Amino acid sequence: MHRHGYQHRVGQKIVHVPPEEAFAGLELKRFANTLKALIRTSGATRLLDYGSGKGQQYVTELRQGRETLADSLADYWGIKQIVCHDPGLTEALLPPPEMFDGVIVSRVLDRLPEEDLDWVLDALFQRASGFVFCEVAGHPSRDWVPTGENARIILQSKAWWASRLIQYSIRHGGVPYCLAYSEEVPGEDGLPVHRISFVHNCPGVSLPNSERNVRVRLQINRPVPAE
Repeated sequence: MHRHGYQHRVGQKIVHVPPEEAFAGLELKRFANTLKALIRTSGATRLLDYGSGKGQQYVTELRQGRETLADSLADYWGIKQIVCHDPGLTEALLPPPEMFDGVIVSRVLDRLPEEDLDWVLDALFQRASGFVFCEVAGHPSRDWVPTGENARIILQSKAWWASRLIQYSIRHGGVPYCLAYSEEVPGEDGLPVHRISFVHNCPGVSLPNSERNVRVRLQINRPVPAE
């Protein structure tokens, strides 16, 4: 899909996303302020963006309306180093086993086969010392893979995802996590409206539509060791 593009729904139309625009990474800019809060309170200076796409979010301006806030997300966050790793652009499924202050995983986990989810989460929490930020959704994607299947494979509730993050947070010494969960709710006109809410245990962080220390029934699965 990185090399050849993919099909995407816009309203009632299906359009082809060309390779140069496929998974550019720009969607992460929606969470610029959320991540800035996580970075500030954790004191992070070195980040891993797992599933970063083509990394355009780090080389293009961050704008709010007509105002330019910063030359890039890295500048806006005041971060010294961001390591991008996208399994779709390299033969390595995981980055080297280095430590990072924060790990970002946006629009990735819910597109994995469920049998691979646990070992990927285990590996990412193992690399984080300050926080792990994950964005997932509970509704079908607007993208399709070449086989004709929807790109979002795992469709689960916010509590289900939170239980996974809590599990690995505990397993790796209490690394703080932040879950950004997107869902579709009926709008006033009856059409679906996207809503994003947060579940997190990050100290000193206040986020809109957030729950802290959510009580869920943990579903403990033994992770498959990463090769």
